[in-house]
Amino acid sequence: MNHNEVVLNHHDILKSLPHRAPFALVDRVVRDEDDVLYGIKNISMSEPAFIGHFPDNPIYPGVLVIESMAQFCGLYFIIIDEIDVDVSDLKVFLISVDRFKIKTQIVPGDVLVLHTEIVKKRGRFYDFDCYATVNGKKVASAAIRTYCEITPKNNENNNVNAE
Repeated sequence: MNHNEVVLNHHDILKSLPHRAPFALVDRVVRDEDDVLYGIKNISMSEPAFIGHFPDNPIYPGVLVIESMAQFCGLYFIIIDEIDVDVSDLKVFLISVDRFKIKTQIVPGDVLVLHTEIVKKRGRFYDFDCYATVNGKKVASAAIRTYCEITPKNNENNNVNAE
């Protein structure tokens, strides 16, 4: 990844996703010279999970890797899918995770680079193939399914525009 353009910074992400600290798990989204999007998660020793997840030998929990991937899927969907709705009316929910694997430990100081692609779209359900790298090496992978809910603020019906 060279010559990265920041597509979404931390402030943009907070406007796009409902997650807040300590559960906002994507720091920025970048685009490389090949027009590929990546999510970036900086793994810091100050992560709340490290207080109890092996304090003497801190390892970033796999469930938080999954959540980072899922949040990036939501951001990816918002960026690449041409939807004609206000982001504040959109919620993307994690529905399922399959074939999750961690290949090596993720530790403080690592920069987790999140990769994803939409492999199937059916109505408001989206299937993603995801993986994460550290220093160019694959450290985790998963198949993630999400559901997109559109709820305009002026209408309380959660099934608005349902396909």
